[in-house]
This record gives sequence, C-alpha cells and structure tokens, in this order.
Amino acid sequence: MKLKEYQGKRLFEAYGISIPMGFVISKKALDTINMSQIHDRLDFLKNDVILKAQILEDDRQKGNLIVKSDDKEFAKNALDIFKKIGNNEILVEENIKVKNELFCSLSISGVDKAPILTISEKNKSSKKLVFNDLNNEKLRNFVKEFPVPNVLMLFAFSMYKLMIEKDCILVEINPLAVVNLGGVDRLIALNSNIVVDDNALYRQDQFRELKKLQDEENEKWAFLLMKKLL
Repeated sequence: MKLKEYQGKRLFEAYGISIPMGFVISKKALDTINMSQIHDRLDFLKNDVILKAQILEDDRQKGNLIVKSDDKEFAKNALDIFKKIGNNEILVEENIKVKNELFCSLSISGVDKAPILTISEKNKSSKKLVFNDLNNEKLRNFVKEFPVPNVLMLFAFSMYKLMIEKDCILVEINPLAVVNLGGVDRLIALNSNIVVDDNALYRQDQFRELKKLQDEENEKWAFLLMKKLL
C-alpha cells in the first residue's frame, strides 16, 4: 500500500524528520470556504508556493500536477489541477530555496529481508549499507562524506524506526534537500515515498480504512478511464 505524499510527510514529521511548511486542501474546501482564509495561510508561507497533486503517480511533473504559484494565481492554478485529479487533494507548500539534494532510501532486500540504506548526492554514485545490527559508529562513518552528516544520521535512524513500527517495505525521501537557514545547513524532506506491507495491514489500524478508500478511488478512476477510451 503506497501512501500519498502528504500522508507520508505526516509520518515523517511524527518521527522527527523535517518537512516544508504547508497545508492540504480539497476541491470541496476550495469551493466552500472563504478565500481570505487561504490567503492568510499563503501569507504565512511568505514566498511563492508549490501546488502538488496528491495522487499515486510516479511522475506528476509531466501532467502539470506540480505547479509553482503566487497568491494572485492560486485559485486558478488549484482549479486547473482539480480538473485533472477529481476528488484527490492538493498539498500546498512553501517554495524552498535548495542548496543541494540527496536521495535517501530504506528498503527491504528481497534476498535476506534486511533493511538496506541507500544514500546518494545529486549527480553522484550511491552508497548502500545493510541496516541490521547497526551501531552509531558504523552509521556515522557511512554518512560522514555527505552534507549535514549528524542530522542525516538521525534521519536514517528515524526512517528505520518508522519502517519497523509501521510495517513499511519502503521509506524514501527524494529529494532530501540541503537548505541554508540563518547561515546553518539543514535537511528537509521535499517528498515522501512510503509503501506499507499489505500483509501487515491487519495490525496497522490507521492504514486499513485508508487502503479501502484507495481501492475504491482506483476503481472509480479505472471506470472513468474506460469511459474515455470507449
């Protein structure tokens, strides 16, 4: 079961992994609430924002489902996205100035079921580490060549804890942004890619109903696509 980006980011935040400031909006909310409430939130985010369609697609850029927007164009851009995604949500986030990007992933090996940590810097080769019986020194040596290694080490442990406690088979941040705030480099997860083991949903109450809703949504989209093809 794959989680939507904002759902994954809520888990990241709960496990101490930094995410951009933002909010989620639905088509119903956009139609019914006072636009001044949205503008207040946009003012709080200060810079131009990024609108990100919350659908389970790998490449949202191609369909213009990730769009930069200012306050004046927000309603128009949001409605354009909603026309393409129906009842799915839009994640609205601050547009962060990125200094560098990392790829950070924790996945389950198909051979021995061991968690594998993979990290790479943009345009550089990746490094892999088996995350079994891991100690601080081993992980510290693994991350020391990457930006902000102390925080990266904490994020890796947080991702591992999230994977174990929520029965995930994939916990991925791509990109994991290096940003400079007040002269200090920090790490912020700009995206989330989390897949929960379907076979473990029986012990994950918070995901079971979500899975049912996702299946219903997928059936509806398949029906609409069939009608369009016919």
